Parts: sequence; C-alpha cells; structure tokens
Amino acid sequence: MKTQQPDSGHVFISFTSGDKEIVSPIIDLLKQYFAVWSYLQNSGGARYPEIIEERIRTCSVFVVFESQNAVKSKDVRQEVQLAHKHDRVLLPVIIDPTVKDAFEYQTAGIVRIRLLGSKDPKVRELVRSIRVYKPRRRPRASHFEKESIVDLAWLRPHLVNRTIQEFMVSNFLRAVLDGQIALPGFFLLHGREEECGDVFIQRVAHDVVPKVFNEVSRRGYVHPDQIIWPDHRDDIEDGKEAASARYEALLASAQGALAQARLRAAHGAVFMLQLPIDDWRRQDLALLKQFLSWWHAPHGGFPVRSPLVVIAYVSYGNGILGPSWRRWILQPTHRMFGPKKGRFDDDPRAMVALPALRRISKIDAINWIHKHQSNLTTPDPAIAGQSYSATLPEASPLRH
Repeated sequence: MKTQQPDSGHVFISFTSGDKEIVSPIIDLLKQYFAVWSYLQNSGGARYPEIIEERIRTCSVFVVFESQNAVKSKDVRQEVQLAHKHDRVLLPVIIDPTVKDAFEYQTAGIVRIRLLGSKDPKVRELVRSIRVYKPRRRPRASHFEKESIVDLAWLRPHLVNRTIQEFMVSNFLRAVLDGQIALPGFFLLHGREEECGDVFIQRVAHDVVPKVFNEVSRRGYVHPDQIIWPDHRDDIEDGKEAASARYEALLASAQGALAQARLRAAHGAVFMLQLPIDDWRRQDLALLKQFLSWWHAPHGGFPVRSPLVVIAYVSYGNGILGPSWRRWILQPTHRMFGPKKGRFDDDPRAMVALPALRRISKIDAINWIHKHQSNLTTPDPAIAGQSYSATLPEASPLRH
C-alpha cells in the first residue's frame, strides 16, 4: 500500500451525483474529524478539471465510493486514474452491494470497506483507516481567516469580463427561439487558461441559456457535454487515411454527445470542444473546416427551435505559446468565422469568433471580494460559490 503522501493533506472524496443522498451524510460525518474536499465545494457543485486535479495531487487520502453509478461515471473514473497517477492512497468504500471489484486495477490489493450509510457502525472503521495516513484535521474557526487567501483560488476563473461573449451567444439563442436561425451554433473562444474553457461553458449552459429561455417563457433541460478533439498519436504515414480516421473519430464523439442529449430529452445542448495548443497543425485547420460543414446542418431528434451550441476554446498560459497562438493559428482560424476584429454588431450569427476573455479590473475584483469577505471566508467554499453568482457585478464591456 502506498505510504509516501504529502504531510497534513486533506481527504479527497470521489463519488457521482447519483449517490449524493447516500454519500453526503458520510461526508458530513468525516468533516467532524478531517479536512475533507469533494467536487460539491466547487462553485455551483461543478467539476472543474484544473481544480480537481490540484486537489487530488495534494490530498493525503483519496476515498472513492463504489457503486453502479460510479462505475458508469466518466468523472469518477478519471479521478481514480489521477489518484493512481499521482500515487495517492486509495481507500475504496462500497455503498452498492451489487458492485464487485470496481476500479480493480487502481485498487488492487486494497481491502474494501462496505457501508450501508452514515449510521453504519463500519463508518468508524473508515475513520480509523483514514487516520493512519495523518491527514489534516478539521480546521478550527480561528484558522479560516488564515486560509481564506488559499480558498479564494477558486474565484479566479469567475472574476472575468465576459459581457460581450455572453451577449453574442445570447443573441444567437434568441434568434433560434424566435425561428430566425435554424442552424446549430459554433463559437470560437480563446483566453488564458485560468479564465477560458469549462468555466465559461458551464456558465453558458447553467446561466445564459436558462436566462434566455425564461425571457420567452420556455422551460426545458439544457444538456452540457464534451466533444473530444482527436490527437495525432495514431496518425499513419498516409496523410489521407490519417485525416479520414481523425474526422471519423471527431464525428463519432460529436454524434455520441448529441445522442446523450436526445436520450435525456434535452431542449438544448452546449458542447465543449478544446482545441490543442501544443500540437496544432495545418491538418487541424482542415479538420475544423470539415467538422463545421457537418455541424452546420439540422440535427434531428430535438424539440422545435432547440438551440445546439458548440463552444470551441483555446486556453494558453502567459508564456511564449500564447502570443504564438494568437499570431500564427488564431488569425487564420478567425478568417473562417468573421467578422473582422473590432466589428461586433447586434446581428445574431450562427458562427462567431468571440473576443478573448479577460479579467475584470483589479479594483473591481478587490472591491467585490472586500464587500463579500464574510461569505468568502466561510469554512465551506460551496456556500461562497452560491453567494458570488447572484452578487458579482456586471463588468462594463472591454474594448477589443
């Protein structure tokens, strides 16, 4: 069993939302003894990959609750793989008697604990097993103020000026609901990795689209999902065969995402598509053009006037790769979309290259944090996450 772990780390809890009713009381009990973290402590209970990976990498103990739901969950599988990759201590807890040897490869040789709920006497066995690895104890009230700066790291992706971007996406959604546009939408987004990507897309799916639905008194489930961009690892010598294989892989991923949305009887869908910054080639631009031709056609199986949106994003750091992308890759890619930089009007468009996401001014961010400091220093960041969304001031549009 693995023993080399970070000193005084937290306890990471991995489970799927389908088991929330069973797992939440157990988490509350563990919080009485240890510093515990799960994805529910993200803003809105969303799974942000960059935050989850950092929390797994720095945990002392990784507890995974095994069930049929967990076995089917892509998020739980990825979290278990990350824990195994970073050599974390894995403690599997079975909450579904029908499950046998889930995640067998990563948990080989580890004795499982079976629990029927938070009142099961074997919860004490779980507490004792966790204590062996000396995770950080439950923080006292006097420690909250000291740790508040660390806890505020989750705020960085949200303190971003996205007024223009959301305005342009909202215009497209209204046009679809009004019957002006019958095609799916495709938006290209770029920005620094802290602001760009799944945080913006989750906001579109859970805030922007429902807001536009409410404007026209429409109700319905909006399905968020991800389309996987194929890499070059399986390329072969014949360029045409490689291009065909990558297109088929991209198409299969998109069709799978659409099928999931239909299965859930969705009235709209927002798909995330991350474009690779470190291995972009001319073939990728050709593949993107080919995919756009397929995407901009009606896709059946949805209610009338259901908006379907793909947000393709490029996120980069502050080093040399960022300027290189903007100069050599984004410029030719932007020509596919139009309009020219700086010319944004009220006309709804089904294919748009959005301006780069940028942070709101430091003064606005500091003032907002100071005003809501009592909520932000709460021991439970999930509470702070619920408070920020309703009170964060709209930033004035930036000039692009």
